[in-house]
Amino acid sequence: MLRSDDVGKHVLGVEDLLEKHLLTESQLSALGTRIRNLNKRAQPYMKSLQPETQQLQKRLEPLNKDYEKLVAVHVLYLHAIF
Repeated sequence: MLRSDDVGKHVLGVEDLLEKHLLTESQLSALGTRIRNLNKRAQPYMKSLQPETQQLQKRLEPLNKDYEKLVAVHVLYLHAIF
């Protein structure tokens, strides 16, 4: 959906694409909220310097980077269609 050039051929097609777009926006927003909450909950552990801190950091870094990439692709998509 993020990289589709489809703009719909008739009103029903356009409405369907708008619905998919809104669903994608909603899912992206919900994912962002979950990732921010996860990072917030991880902060006390990161500051405590426990042995698991490195493992937690190794898992959070790619998650955050992947989310940033997803948001960047979405922004490019928005600029392309509007």
